[in-house]
Amino acid sequence: MWRPQLNRLRFDDDRIGRCLCRMPIARKSNLRRSPVTLHPLDVVVLTHDVPAHGLRRGDLGAVVEVYGPDAMSVEFVAASGRTKAIVTLQPQDLRQAGHDDLISVRPSTSSTNQRDL
Repeated sequence: MWRPQLNRLRFDDDRIGRCLCRMPIARKSNLRRSPVTLHPLDVVVLTHDVPAHGLRRGDLGAVVEVYGPDAMSVEFVAASGRTKAIVTLQPQDLRQAGHDDLISVRPSTSSTNQRDL
């Protein structure tokens, strides 16, 4: 089995310095999210509220099926793992989850479950 030889990599190596110098610098103008092709099982973020299903902007979902360039079904689940909603959405309703996104928990607006004390 192949394993990378990380112990041979030296940080003062001139090749690394050249690579780091060529890396693009992120500027606010470059941070606009461009349309991305989504695939099944991609983690996505809702970009607006969908009150009919109790979903809010920022809720995380997973792409279940891609029907074409203009429609896909996305599953949203509660923290317990139960399905909250499966909704057919358009790509502009979603964005891919990024490395800088944080996950938070909120009570469901339609939830009537009470925790047993």
